[in-house]
Amino acid sequence: MIKRLKENENLRKKKYFKNKNSYTLKLDSVNLDYKTASKEQRAEIRKRVLEEGRAERKKSTRILILSILIVVILIPIFLYFVNWLMN
Repeated sequence: MIKRLKENENLRKKKYFKNKNSYTLKLDSVNLDYKTASKEQRAEIRKRVLEEGRAERKKSTRILILSILIVVILIPIFLYFVNWLMN
C-alpha cells in the first residue's frame, strides 16, 4: 500500500496527470446564440414530433407483424425439409 502511494505521488510530480485548467471549456472563443420560440412555433414543433412518433410506431408495428408472418411461414417449411431429409 505504501509503495502504491509513493508511485501515485511520483506520477503527480512528473505531471502525467493533466492540470485542472486543461479540462475547463474555453467559452470565450465560442459564441453561443440562444434562440427563443413563440407559442405557435412550439405548438407546431410539438405537433410534428407527435406525428413522427406515431409514424415510427406504425412502422415498427408493421415490421413486427411482417417478421412474425415470415417466421410462421418458414418454420413449417423448415420442419418439412428436415422431415424429408430424415426419411
